[in-house]
Amino acid sequence: MAKKHKKRVPETESVTPSAQVSRPMTSQLPTWIATFFILLYLLVEFIPNLGSYDTMGPQWFYLAVVDMVCLSYLLYAHQEFESAVKRLFSFPFTYLLLAFLTWATISVTWAFNTTETWVCIARLLTTVVAFFNLFLLIDQKKDVLNVLAYLLAGILLLQSIQSLSFLFSQMGSMSFNEIVLGMRGNAGNKNIYAASLMIKIPFALYGIIQLAGIRKLFFLTSFTLGSLVIFLLNSRTTYLGLIAVIVLTVIYELIRFFRDRNKEHWLKFIFLLLPLAVSYLIGQGLVNSSKYNVGDENTEGGYGTVVERMGSIVSEKDNSRNQRLAFWQHAIDYTKSHPFLGSGYGNWKLESIEPSKDIFDELSVPLHAHNDFLEFFAELGIPGGLLYISLFITIALITIRTIIQGNNKETEPILVMAAIGLLAYAIDAFFNFPIERSINQIFFSLVSAVCLASYIPNRIAPEDTNQLPAGKQGNKTLLMTFSLLLIMLPVAYVTFQTYQSLIIQEKTRIDMDKENIILTPEYVISAFPSMPNIGYSTLPIDGIKARYLGQNGKMEDAMKYVNRIQYTNPHLKYGEFLKALIYINSNRPDSAQKYAAEAFFHRPRVKNYYDLLIASSVQMKDTNTIKKAFNLFISKRPELPGTWDRFLEGMTNVKVSYQPSAMSSQLLQLADSALKIFPGDTTLLKRKFIILKNL
Repeated sequence: MAKKHKKRVPETESVTPSAQVSRPMTSQLPTWIATFFILLYLLVEFIPNLGSYDTMGPQWFYLAVVDMVCLSYLLYAHQEFESAVKRLFSFPFTYLLLAFLTWATISVTWAFNTTETWVCIARLLTTVVAFFNLFLLIDQKKDVLNVLAYLLAGILLLQSIQSLSFLFSQMGSMSFNEIVLGMRGNAGNKNIYAASLMIKIPFALYGIIQLAGIRKLFFLTSFTLGSLVIFLLNSRTTYLGLIAVIVLTVIYELIRFFRDRNKEHWLKFIFLLLPLAVSYLIGQGLVNSSKYNVGDENTEGGYGTVVERMGSIVSEKDNSRNQRLAFWQHAIDYTKSHPFLGSGYGNWKLESIEPSKDIFDELSVPLHAHNDFLEFFAELGIPGGLLYISLFITIALITIRTIIQGNNKETEPILVMAAIGLLAYAIDAFFNFPIERSINQIFFSLVSAVCLASYIPNRIAPEDTNQLPAGKQGNKTLLMTFSLLLIMLPVAYVTFQTYQSLIIQEKTRIDMDKENIILTPEYVISAFPSMPNIGYSTLPIDGIKARYLGQNGKMEDAMKYVNRIQYTNPHLKYGEFLKALIYINSNRPDSAQKYAAEAFFHRPRVKNYYDLLIASSVQMKDTNTIKKAFNLFISKRPELPGTWDRFLEGMTNVKVSYQPSAMSSQLLQLADSALKIFPGDTTLLKRKFIILKNL
């Protein structure tokens, strides 16, 4: 027995610390299982809108379901993930992410619209659980990490081929701008699509700099075509991201050259820069070819070359740039006045309406600060903003430490390239709002998980290399996965409710555009789920219900829903508009004018508000209010000929109906003034003839 015991000791001591951490999991979890679940997550990009107003409805629900399916497997095989769970909670990143989630959840206690907060928290929870799941699946598994690179590069290649096929099939039949807008796939717009392509580029570069032989050709093709599509999509933010990715990859290869003294690293510069130059030249050639095929010399218009688009970022003449700066300033100002708590998670889309009301026409709103970092400061105060920034800093420090140590050459490249992918995400987050989009969030979870899962500290204490007793650690793993599975049940329910709401929003949007609405108020009221209580553009759901009731003459029932709008989104003054509409249809012009004036003078760029105030003022014989409304509205939106027509119509109706002896040639002079501005407008011509007839 003693002999056997002596024989076992050196066997244990001969195992390296890194092997003790990684090999038990590698041997127990088949690569195909991890690949299967990772692929399920990545397929979110291919989920269409499925009748929804926006693709994010079914996509968020899909991710919640995938989270639950993956958790079910982890629960079943929980003993296989003992060391991975232990490593997961050894990183500061994990605790910072949980602290951010906790602070966002607590903000429901001070948020104005708590329902919207819960809707957004459900998405955040889906993202956090996806990060946990992905980390456990890929922790220190080199084979899985390589498969992941193939998957992402393959999807990048597939999407690029699809986009280019659409381009070539439409060239010569429509303008290049229209073609580009149609290349967005299942993303909400071309910028979101470009960002989803951008974050895959580092994994294609990983294959180029790390793998050899014919495999390099696959990644080279994916990188070249992916870069080509990015150039064609003309997204300025993505251009910045692509530049950052290439520069950092080149710097990393220089570091490896001086560290390893391997001349092969110099050759890799050709594989990085040459395909990029080729894709750029082909892209510009396709733009010019499309321009001449369409026969429109001005096709580029708002499109622009790469240089022009990059230059517009700092151009004071660029409207989108100036608008974005205004959004940033609004978020900064709000953070200054609410430094600790903020507006509550998901509530900036409501609080941003007030400061931006002089920027947008109609009921359009910013929705986001177009900078996730500033938006989190506005929503969660300085604590929440710092927690979010710290997530990126933590990954950056891990990456720098790994490069400096230089002793983990096996997984260092995938860690560095994943960190570069996270930087590309951060650049997008600085100019846009990827936090809302399921596609962007799954990549945030994935690259974060890859960075941590491929990180191996330089020194591992002996106690860290030994697994806890199976029963003790297994119970922790079992408890964690079971708890997360329970949490995901209401999360999946909320995301499903949101998806169903977006379906009804799309139906009512189409229905309201018709001359005669088809949907009944009973159907609309019963079809809308209890959450969310605001639509995608922050329009109160109760307002939609009230419009349908009012259209069917059920004024009292409509008013019940109108009165509830003040508790969901009072900033649009949509409740006041609906009250004015109800009162004018109920022959109560005094109340109608009161609420119409309240709505219009608060949001003087909304034409419907202007039209309703003119109509109610006619019934009140109030020409002073008509003139006041006209002068204000035309100062905001002088480009609309309908502004003049509605004013002249209102003044004429008052004069003809109530003060016929007061009709004067002044109205005729005003009509002539309007026709000088809009000489070809037939509506104004008809209005002039009516005025002449009544003089």
